[in-house]
Amino acid sequence: MTNEVERTGNRRWVVAGVLLLATAVNYMDRQTLASLAVRVTTAFELSQEQYGNLEFAFGWAFAVGSLLFGFLADKINVRWLYPTVLLGWSVAGFTTGLSTNYLELMSCRTVLGLFEAGHWPCAIATIQRLMDRKDRSLGNSLLQSGAAIGAILTPPTVLAILHWADPAGEGRGWQLPFMLIGATGLIWIGVWFAVVRAEDFVKLPETDQRGGSISGLLLDRRVLTLAFVVTCLNATWQLVRAWLPKLLIQGRGY
Repeated sequence: MTNEVERTGNRRWVVAGVLLLATAVNYMDRQTLASLAVRVTTAFELSQEQYGNLEFAFGWAFAVGSLLFGFLADKINVRWLYPTVLLGWSVAGFTTGLSTNYLELMSCRTVLGLFEAGHWPCAIATIQRLMDRKDRSLGNSLLQSGAAIGAILTPPTVLAILHWADPAGEGRGWQLPFMLIGATGLIWIGVWFAVVRAEDFVKLPETDQRGGSISGLLLDRRVLTLAFVVTCLNATWQLVRAWLPKLLIQGRGY
């Protein structure tokens, strides 16, 4: 009995590691465009405004997806919803490399933002169901750390793929990083089903459930404060994420 409890506890941390990987893949898929911004804008002869519109579409789709998948994560078995979400953004990332015009780029970026938003409610729901209350803070910390890992890994990964696809530096091969990084999501889906079991997503005990109205939640002082802080943080971070590579390459000659 003790050994079974230990194995179950260890597996929960393995699942937390799988969630970390999902977060890293999430950020690598979104950051690939920024890392290839100059090559993509050159290939499609895009203006700065058009490139900005690609990020604008991603941002609005992400906002809509956050609400949509937040609702669905409470209604649908996350064991199936989560890989569906990841498949959606992986396909969007992969097909970005197959785009032949600006409209197709915009469509892929919009779908990517919509499905990538589903990662967070699904991941948090997984932590909530698999981990005891005393372990959830650390579990969420592991989950969140994948964002930094993904952001760090994307530039050298994209650069390595470009060196292999375009060793002469002629501006070709920009499609391949989108396709290879997008395809990693398929590997993750296999790992997810290998590690996570159907019984992990049973109904939460009544003591873990919370009531209350949506209006009451939106007017809560703590929620409003958190929304303000998160808005400030993300406005700054997304500006840096989307435009720093272009600034370094076009503005500073890197």
